[in-house]
This record gives sequence, structure tokens and C-alpha cells, in this order.
Amino acid sequence: MCALNVRVLTNKSFESIRRPAYFLQLRKAKTAVFLHSMLLTQSSTAVGDRNLNHEHSINLEDGMKTDHILRGCVRILALALATSLFGTAYAAPGGKGNPQVFNPNSDALTITNSISDTVGAIGGFVCPNGDIVYDPYHACGVETILYPISGPVYATMVNPSTGETMGAVTERGAVEATAAFDVSFFGLANPDWSPLGPTMPWTMLDDFKMSAGGSTFELIDEMPLTGRAFPGLGPVENPMVTGTLALRMAGCAGVHETSGMGRYANKVGSLCLNGTFTFEQDFNGKGISNCTIVLHDPLQ
Repeated sequence: MCALNVRVLTNKSFESIRRPAYFLQLRKAKTAVFLHSMLLTQSSTAVGDRNLNHEHSINLEDGMKTDHILRGCVRILALALATSLFGTAYAAPGGKGNPQVFNPNSDALTITNSISDTVGAIGGFVCPNGDIVYDPYHACGVETILYPISGPVYATMVNPSTGETMGAVTERGAVEATAAFDVSFFGLANPDWSPLGPTMPWTMLDDFKMSAGGSTFELIDEMPLTGRAFPGLGPVENPMVTGTLALRMAGCAGVHETSGMGRYANKVGSLCLNGTFTFEQDFNGKGISNCTIVLHDPLQ
């Protein structure tokens, strides 16, 4: 469940946008352009008034020459101001007004963040004896809902000044998995979640597979993904406005890279997701997960 279709930014534009001073300086630069426009208007008006007041002493040709000179001076002034502002916006990190970049993590760790945008639907039910059936009212007394999900995985862009996620930058891969929910999750169809308790456990089957950076991650058998849903936190959006009930969910697992290829070949580590899942009346759903994977090279 580790994903939002957005405009892809080039490396150059991404480096510029992630600088802490960018947004403030962009606003200042826009102000400079506005002042440029205002000064041009005022200079043009001033020249027009002078031509009217001195039409007997200054001919039309002289007035036009003066107008061009004034316009040229204003343009040079505005260009100098805008250049200074944008120069500050694009200054190197760590300069005046920019925070110093440091990483207290071990050099042995590789940390990657992503957003997944998944869809899902009921794929079956599990009986107490392990049989899989497709009738929720089966005589066996189903206990678990099997819920396949899939969707794209995107790289995350973070505001360097606050650490807040701003959105996704580019598609990096995809995720496929089967979540396993207790049948009590059907209670989420009721707008009143209070009978469900503060949390509800859930997990994923061993078919989890996530690709990113040309690598493929799978769950380690002894470290399955276990998580909790948080109905006690209430829905994320107002259902009276959106018509949906978005549930907060989170979970972690041990993962290993299994293809031996790509940016994270053969690494191992932990995967944690934190996001929302919205169940519709027919229990089809949509999940948005903010996923962090922390990796290292195995020593044994």
C-alpha cells in the first residue's frame, strides 16, 4: 500500500523548488515584476502629461525619445532587482537564510519515501479452518476478509524547512498485495464507528510485492506486515461533505530485495506505511499510503 498523478519536475526545477528560500523569493520577484509594470504606466503617463503641457516647446519626436529613455531606465532597474531576488532564491543550500543540511543517520542506511495510490475490492473470505470461500454468509462462519490492492508508487517531495510532505514527484514503481481484515471491518460502513473500539488489527499475506527504483521488495517470512486501523480517531474528512469515510491506517514489516537488480539490490530493512483507506458502500476502496523504507546491506 506504499502512491497521485502529478506533473513530473526536472532535476533542475526540483532542486530549485526544494530550497527553503524559494517560495518567499518567488513572491518577492513577482512583486518586482508588478512594480515594473506600475512604473512603466506611471512613466508613460508622466511623459504624456508633459507633452500636453509643453506641446509648443517640445515636439512629438523629442517626447517619444524621452519616453523610450524612461522606459529603458525602469526596465534596467526592475531587471536588476529581479536578478538579485532570484539569485538569492537559487543560492546554494547552507547559505545565509538557508538551513544547513546534515544527516544524523548511519551511513550504512538507505532511506526512501514514497506515496502509493491504490484501489482494492473484496477478493474472498477465509473460514476458521483456512478454506477460502466467496460468500460472506457461508455456513463455515467466515472470519477474515481477503482484500487485494494494487496501484502506482511515487517518489515523495518534502519541504526542507518543515519536513512536511508536499506531494509526489515522479512514478517509481508499483505495489500489489492482499490485505487481510477481520470481518468486523464491515462495521466501517456504519457512520458511527464508536462500537468498533479505538483500534482494529489487520495484516497482509505473503504475496506482497513492491517495485521501486528498479528493485523489488517482498515480505520476510518471519516478519509479516502487521498493522492497525484507527477508527477511534474518527474519519479524516467530514462525511457530510465528501460522502465518504476515510479511515486512518498504519503498519510495518520486514522486507528484502529479491530481484538482485536496481538501486536497492539485495538490501534488507523495514517498511512502514501510514495513510488512509476509504471504503465505499459496496466495500470497494481507495488507499493512500505514505511509505518509508529503511534499508541496509545484510551482514549475515
